[in-house]
Amino acid sequence: MKEKIQRLAEGEFERSFPKPAAEPASIVKSGSEGRDIDGSLRIYTESDTPLEGEICSSNAYVTVEQSDFSGREISLYFCAHTAGFCPGIKLDGHFTVITDGYNLTIPYSFTVTEKYPETVSGEIRELSDLYELEKNDRRSAVSVFASDDFKRLLKRHFQEAFLSYRALTGTMGYTPMALESFLCENSLKDPIRLHVFPSDLNYYAVNEDVKETFRITRNTDGYVSLTFSVPENSFVTLGMTAASDDDFYGGTLEVPFFIKKDRIHPGVNTTKLTIKGNGVLIEKEITVSTYGRDEKVYETGREKKRIICDALKDYLDFRLRKTDTDQFLKSVTETTEYFLDKNPADIFSLLYRTMAQIVAGDKKDALVTIAMLKEMITEKKSFEWAFLLYLCSLLDSEEGYVDRITAEIEAIENELDDARVFWFLLFLKKEYSENPLKRLSDIRKWINKGHHSPVLYAEALDVMNAYPQYIGQLDSFSLAILRFGQRNGVLSREIVPYITEFLYDMKDYSIAVFDFAGKLFDRYDDTSLLSAIISYLLRNRCIGKEYAIWYKRGIELDLNLTGIYENYMYCI
Repeated sequence: MKEKIQRLAEGEFERSFPKPAAEPASIVKSGSEGRDIDGSLRIYTESDTPLEGEICSSNAYVTVEQSDFSGREISLYFCAHTAGFCPGIKLDGHFTVITDGYNLTIPYSFTVTEKYPETVSGEIRELSDLYELEKNDRRSAVSVFASDDFKRLLKRHFQEAFLSYRALTGTMGYTPMALESFLCENSLKDPIRLHVFPSDLNYYAVNEDVKETFRITRNTDGYVSLTFSVPENSFVTLGMTAASDDDFYGGTLEVPFFIKKDRIHPGVNTTKLTIKGNGVLIEKEITVSTYGRDEKVYETGREKKRIICDALKDYLDFRLRKTDTDQFLKSVTETTEYFLDKNPADIFSLLYRTMAQIVAGDKKDALVTIAMLKEMITEKKSFEWAFLLYLCSLLDSEEGYVDRITAEIEAIENELDDARVFWFLLFLKKEYSENPLKRLSDIRKWINKGHHSPVLYAEALDVMNAYPQYIGQLDSFSLAILRFGQRNGVLSREIVPYITEFLYDMKDYSIAVFDFAGKLFDRYDDTSLLSAIISYLLRNRCIGKEYAIWYKRGIELDLNLTGIYENYMYCI
C-alpha cells in the first residue's frame, strides 16, 4: 500500500485499457486481374470501455477507407489496388491497429489471379471449353469468342490458335461463321461438308408445272448459313432462298423448287442453281426437257444449236474479213442443206440459201426460190418478209426499186422493233452509206437497248476501224465494240492514237480500260500508247505486281514520267 501511495504522490495513476481484437485475425484474398481486391475487417473489444485508435498498412498499395476509429465494434473497409497488376503478383504485409495500451498486428496477403472468360456454366480455360459451350449455347459462345478476355487467353496460352483467330476475325468479324471456322482449324471439330442430292438434276417429259426437291446433307453438327439462287426470269422458282442449321433435320435439308411450264420452250431447257455458304460455292445445272428420257429429239436439238452457232461464227469471220467469200458460201450451203434435209419447207433455211445463191451469182435458182417464198410467207409484216425484200434488192439494184423496198422494210422495222430487220437497213438506207457517224449512232441505240448481237458489233467495229475519230469517248459501248475487235484480232492500227488521247483524258481507273489498252500495246508496241498507259496508272496511284511490268517498260525506254521510279519500287 505504501508503494501505491508513493506512486500516486509522484503522479502515477493506474487505468484499465480495453484490449482490441480483430476478425479475421489474418487476411488471405485473391482477385482476378484488371480490378482491385477489397473487403472488410471487424475491430472489437470485449471490454465495456470503447476502443479509440487508428489503423495503418505496411504496404502503400493496400489502404483503409477510415484510418482512425472509436467504439466497441468497428467495421473497416480496405482495398488492395491491384487493377494494374499481372497475374501471379502478391501483395504481402500487415495492418497495425494502435490503441491505448495495445498494438495489434493483422497480417494480409493479396494474390492477383488470371481472368478467364466467364459464362453461366463456368470459366473458359481451355479451347475445348469453348467447343462444349458452342454445342449447347452458340449465342453465348459467340459472345465469349468476341470478348477481350478470350483474346487475352489465346495470346497467353494458345499462340498458334491466336494466329488463326486474328486472321478469321479480320476477314469475317466476330460471327458464328468465324467461330465455326476457328473450331475446325484448331481440330476441335470436323469441318462441315455439304453434299447435294440427287447429283444430276435432270427432269424429262415436263409438260405442266412440277414441284421437285433437292436435298443437302451435312456430315456433322455445326453452324450453317446457306443461300440459294437461280438466274432472274429462270423457269425455276425456289421454295426457299436461305437456310440455317435450324432447318436441318437429322443432318438433311430438303429444298423445294417449282418448274414453271409457261417459262420453258419445247426441247431442252437449262438453268443454274447456285448454293453459297460456309465458305463453299456449289453450282448445279438443272436440266428440263419436254421430251422423254430416251427420245432422240434431245440430241437433235443440241446438234441444231451447234450448227447454228458454227454458221454464225463463219458469217462473223467473213464480215470481219478473216475468211473469203468461197468459205462463207460453203458454210451457208452446208448449214441450210442440213436443215432442208429434215424439213424442205423450212423458210429460214430457204431464205439463207437464196442469199448464198445470189452472192455466188446463181440468180436463176435464186429467182425460183424467191417466187416460192412469196407464196409461203403470208405475213407481210414479219422478219421473214423483210428478209425476202432484202434479197430482192440484191437482185435488182435499180435506185427507185431499192428505195421502195427500203421504205417497206423500214415500216416493218418500226412495227416489229426487231434488230434483225434493222440490220437489212444498214445496207439499204443511203444515209448509212453516206454518213458513217449516223450508222454508228443508230447501232449504238440498238445495242444500248439490250440487243448485244455480235452481228451488230461487227458493223459498229467496221465503222470504228474506218473512222476512229467517230469513237468519241471510251464509254461502255465503245469499249465493248473495241474489245470485240481485239478478241477477233481485227482492230485497225489507226485506232491507237485515239486510244492514247483517251487515256490521257480519263480520270477514273477502270480495269477493263487498262486490260484493253495493255493488249493493244502488246499488239502494236507503240511508245506513245505506253506513255499514256503509264500516266494513266500513275494518275490513279496503281500499285501491285501486275503493274510492275508497265513501269519497268517505261524506265527501260527512259520515259520522263514523274513518280515512275517510286511506283515501280513499291510494286516490287
